[in-house]
Formats: sequence, C-alpha cells, structure tokens
Amino acid sequence: MSQDSHKQTSGQRTLFHIPPGVIDLGIGAPDSTLLDLSRKAIQTAANSCFDPTSAVSWLQYGPVAGDIVFRRHLAEFISQRSNATPVNPEDLFVTSGATSGLAAVVSRFFCPGAPAIVESPTYFLARDVLKEAGLQLIEVDQDQGGLNMDGLATALETLPKVTDGFAGLVYCVPTHNNPTGSTLNSTRRKRLVELASIHNVLVVCDDVYELLDFDVDTNHRARVVDYDHGDGNVISNCSFSKILGPGVRCGWMEMRPSLHQKLATSGFGRSGGGMAHAMTGPLTTLLASGGQGVVLDAIRTQLAKRCRTLVNTLSECVPKWVDVYQPTGGYFVWMNLNGRIHGDDLLHIATRDHGVSFQPGSRFGQKTDCLRVSFAHYPPNVLQLGATALGACLHQVT
Repeated sequence: MSQDSHKQTSGQRTLFHIPPGVIDLGIGAPDSTLLDLSRKAIQTAANSCFDPTSAVSWLQYGPVAGDIVFRRHLAEFISQRSNATPVNPEDLFVTSGATSGLAAVVSRFFCPGAPAIVESPTYFLARDVLKEAGLQLIEVDQDQGGLNMDGLATALETLPKVTDGFAGLVYCVPTHNNPTGSTLNSTRRKRLVELASIHNVLVVCDDVYELLDFDVDTNHRARVVDYDHGDGNVISNCSFSKILGPGVRCGWMEMRPSLHQKLATSGFGRSGGGMAHAMTGPLTTLLASGGQGVVLDAIRTQLAKRCRTLVNTLSECVPKWVDVYQPTGGYFVWMNLNGRIHGDDLLHIATRDHGVSFQPGSRFGQKTDCLRVSFAHYPPNVLQLGATALGACLHQVT
C-alpha cells in the first residue's frame, strides 16, 4: 500500500511519527484536513486580534482565571452549543489544555497517597498524570453505559473519612468516552453527583468530547456539572484541542465558586498570570464572530462521516466473535475480542503483517482482550483500508 495515499502530519515537528506503510488507527488527533478548517479561522482571528492597539495586552501576564471578555464569549458559546444551563463566566477558569487542568486540580486539592477512582478502561495519559502525582488508583468497571454506578458506590465506601478537604478524586470521561465511546445517561450523571456529595469526593469530568455529538438534535442530556448544586463536587475539564486544534493548547474548567476561589488563590494559579493568555486573544475574536461555531459544525460533520465508514467497514470485515461498539460522537470505536487474543499480541501481528496499528486495551487498564481505534486522523478512504487490514488480521488469528 502506498504511503503517499494516506500521508499524514508526522515527524520531528509533531507528536506523531507513523512508520512507512502503516495506517495508525491508534492516533487520537485530527488530520491535516480537519486542521486546515481551523487554520483559516485562527489566522483571520489572529490578524484581527494582534493589531498594534491590543497586541501588548495579550502578550502581558493575564488575569489568573483568564480574561473576562474571553470567558463571557466562551460562556455564551457553551450555553448555546450544549444543553447546559446558562454558564456563568465567573465559573470558568482558563487553562493551557485539559491535561494542565487535571494537573492543577490534583496539585491544589490532593496530596500524594490520596485515592483516585478511575474508570476501567480509561484514558491512559490521565492515569499517568494521577499516578505520577502519587495518587493511589482504584479501578471501577465500565459497561456499555459508561461508569458503573453500583461499582462506584462500593469503591466510595472504602475511602477513609476526612475532616479537611476531599476524601478522594473520581476521574471519568462521561461523554463519548475515551476509549470506549460510551456516554453516561442522565440517571447515571445525577447519581454520580449524589454519590460525590455523600462521600465528599471531587469529580473531574474530562469533557473534551462534550460538543462532538454527531446528531445534535438527539442530544438532550445535561452535563454532569449541571447537577452540582451544592458547595462544589464537580469540575468540568474542557479543551479547544478537539473542537479547534490540539496545538492551540488552551482549555477551560467550569466549577462552583468555592472550587474556583481555591484554584485562583493557589500557587499554581497565581504564578501563571493567566494560562494561555495570548491564545485567548484570537479565541475571543473567533468566539465573538461565530467562527468557532462554524469550525465545530464542519468538524462534527466530517467526524460523523468517518465514524460511519470505519464502523461499517469493520462490521463487514471482522469475525463474528468481535464486538464493535458504535459511538454517537467523539473520536473512538471500542472493540472487544472476547478473550480470543491479547490486544498486545494482535497489535504485533497487525503492524508486522498487515500495515495497521491501534491502541491495545492494556494501555487503558486491566482488560487486555480489547482495542481502541480512532476515526479522527484519516479520511474515509484510508479508514476503509485500515479497517479492512485489521479485519484480515483478526481472521488470520482465528
């Protein structure tokens, strides 16, 4: 297969290096086609923002929680683009991306040794952030509906009681989950917040896929943070990485005032002088002009088409013993191998013999007979080639 037929951004100037002749379905990032949609919008906004009269203010240290004009436009955008109750700009805290948001929360609210409950499987880099901060991971199984609430309740019962701060952290990806693609329904979302309040834990929702529904007309769910009506047990952690471009390195967290104040007065917050302040300049223009909404709609349309192509091709090509779960948004398709082969072993064969790779289940937790494939990094014709190659590999190992 010709490498030129599916050449993607790779090499020393990006995070990814794809070996020649391999279609890497493990990459959870947009391709050049999707990024070009964002490039045009960002370029126009930056030209407008960084004029001689305003550029200096965007290049100075900014307010700790982020520029208020930016947060007002962002709050309006979130309110319009989700089923959120009207978002208060004062509840938003600007970050340099979702990972920096998670790191800031862990730094401010938890000490090494604190328990952190995570979904199993869950996003592997979040696991790394939590473990490297010294938190003790407790895994709770997911099912096709996402994080299992009975399992969570059982795990929460084991946490030590504390008189100061939170008893522990719960990390989850409630919408278009990475890696499984599942989405918590309203009943589970409400129960999650109730359990957090009862057991005095802080829930960090990785909401970076929240706005990537393929069919917005069927999205009637409230966000998890919308159920948090008490003193504050939920933080919605978001990013422009999936709705504009990963290199933007700008995101935001939404939380109740008590949590917001603690972050704003932390050393992490005060020393930053406004994380990603310069980038919020063009983003303010982009949000105010409606350009971000145009880009988001285009990205969603492309992702929906790619997802259909990947899932349909897989359904035709893989053996019947493989379960392929179709998401309703996001980036990922989860596949269950039902104990027939270890995902790591399959990856070795697939890369060596069939020119296709993926993320094996072992990257996300203890379940190893499964894998994650992404439809974000390639156009439909290449996704067909990759899915067909993966299907051939699975038939080979049967």
